[in-house]
Amino acid sequence: MGLGRGSAGGVRLRAGHPAALAYDRIRDRAWNLALNVTHDQDRAADVIVAVFDACACDPQVDWNDDVALLRDVRRRALVAMEGSTGPSTALATELAHLTPVQREAVELAVIGGCTPAQIARALGAAPNHVTVQLTAGIRALAASVGRGVQLQV
Repeated sequence: MGLGRGSAGGVRLRAGHPAALAYDRIRDRAWNLALNVTHDQDRAADVIVAVFDACACDPQVDWNDDVALLRDVRRRALVAMEGSTGPSTALATELAHLTPVQREAVELAVIGGCTPAQIARALGAAPNHVTVQLTAGIRALAASVGRGVQLQV
């Protein structure tokens, strides 16, 4: 990963601070999620820095809510890619064919390592709705593998 322990790029996280603990918990998942969306290590690092910069200034942030932090990473990565025609991967191409709800559920579960219950809580949706969307998204990805597309996470 491009960011070291206790660091979020421009933000220096004080040992023992809730932000540092959150960063240590989610850094690998956040990195994988940001990199999967941006396909660029510098942009992925910038996204993670932006999340922790913004959150560090917000006293309302729940540093124990990993899914909310990962959703912010995903949202900021998508914003960073708006209008971009940068490189794409087979996984990104196939994810683009999913509905927005399916895509978010699959990215948070498969790449972000979140459970359906965590995703449901973060989205304010019923757990069975998230499970249905996640299942549909994974089936669509499985069908693309059946067509010979090689997906890497």
